[in-house]
Amino acid sequence: MLNVSAPEGTEFLMSGGTKKIVVKSDGGWFLSFAWSSDDRNWLITSVTSGKGEQDIYVTALSNTSTETRSVVLTFTSSDDADVKAVLEFSQLGVANTLKLSSEEVTLAALPGNQRALKIESNMQWNVQTDQDWIKVSKSSGVGNEDIVISGDVNNGNERRGVLTISTANQSLTKQVIVIQKGLSDVIYQEPYTMWDATISDVKTGLNGFTLSFEDNNLLSYFGKYKESQTIYLFETGKLVQAVPVIQTTAANVDALIENLQNNGYVLGKNTLNGFPILLSHDSKNCVTIEKDAQYDFFSVRYRNYTRLFKEPYFPWGMSCENVKKGLANRGYVIIGEASGDGSDEVHFAGRFMEDASSFCFDVSQKLIYSGLFFDPAVVSVDQLRAYLTSNFPYSFVDEANDKSFYLYQSDDQQTKVLFVLPNNESKYILVIFMSSTYWHMISSQTKGQLSVTCVQDVNSQLLTFRLNRLCGNLMKSPLE
Repeated sequence: MLNVSAPEGTEFLMSGGTKKIVVKSDGGWFLSFAWSSDDRNWLITSVTSGKGEQDIYVTALSNTSTETRSVVLTFTSSDDADVKAVLEFSQLGVANTLKLSSEEVTLAALPGNQRALKIESNMQWNVQTDQDWIKVSKSSGVGNEDIVISGDVNNGNERRGVLTISTANQSLTKQVIVIQKGLSDVIYQEPYTMWDATISDVKTGLNGFTLSFEDNNLLSYFGKYKESQTIYLFETGKLVQAVPVIQTTAANVDALIENLQNNGYVLGKNTLNGFPILLSHDSKNCVTIEKDAQYDFFSVRYRNYTRLFKEPYFPWGMSCENVKKGLANRGYVIIGEASGDGSDEVHFAGRFMEDASSFCFDVSQKLIYSGLFFDPAVVSVDQLRAYLTSNFPYSFVDEANDKSFYLYQSDDQQTKVLFVLPNNESKYILVIFMSSTYWHMISSQTKGQLSVTCVQDVNSQLLTFRLNRLCGNLMKSPLE
């Protein structure tokens, strides 16, 4: 006699588990396995032979495939090979999945328009389109992958198509609506943003656009669409900003934002002057929208978000006139000058992610410190601090207990950097670079604040006062 039963059933879920088999026999027996596929050894038995009546246990491992699998257990009598009992166990596979990151994408009308689509699946999949103008980076794949959707230039009106993604066995199908704007919707063509490209590189890349103005660190091109011009700014011959300029009569802010989103930019968490800040999907480019109320135009400013600032031009002790010349040769533009308390300041428009930079000269017109102004809506203090130590030879020295000041020093100990956080007096983060010849920082015993002391008697009263004004955020930004 040989009887077997599975009182808890013979089907396992994909996660696996353990079940009991009751064996009744009047003699010895042994087990053999017949697997349904090459996927073997997924079912483990507590014993493979026995005698008489006993309970044994079978354990199924988790099934990570999409296929159902099975195995036949054959119990054979040790005394008579013709006496057998059979149980078949099966296990479900993982449910087929197919997910898309978006059900609709919008493309710009011009070349270079593309959007990424994330496909998540545990199967093979295929991509098909119902329109020839829709292009995809790959038409098939397995598992989780990103594909890039792009379109031919659309010289007409807005058009639509459908992208169909199906699993290999057609068990699951999803669709994406692809919308492409027409040329009548184009405000401006995406500017050339190969950062650090030379003037010659930019000219080559903009073949087909008409150059309207050029100097050592600036190129201006006539617009092709609704933009009046696009300005390219350079730092020592390397591209640092691209700025399409659009009259307010040609487009509003909503249209500008939509244009950027159609080109793959996403809204950031903050706003600047009431307008949203946008970032490229890879967070390498930052775009801000600025409005000039006097002349009724928008500036759409593209900047390299991976390059926050450059060390200020500080040959300490250089004359004011020579600093102006040196910065002019690098493409910097003066936006203001101020005199008072026996010293002078010169303010320049920002070139990287800073809004402006300022340079301060003592009574003998020698450079003593410089400051960079950053809007915290665009760049955080943590970003600036990390960028300083990652890209320049500076190390952390001290900080205030309330985190309102951070002090760094150059490896050669010739320059110190003070991060002053914004308060009610000023909205700007101020980063001050100054020669150690002129000042040093002393932390109070309670570390409640950082104070400033000057070491040169001739300028001590003036310099201490001005730096304390900076540390108290009482000095106004040149942009305010």
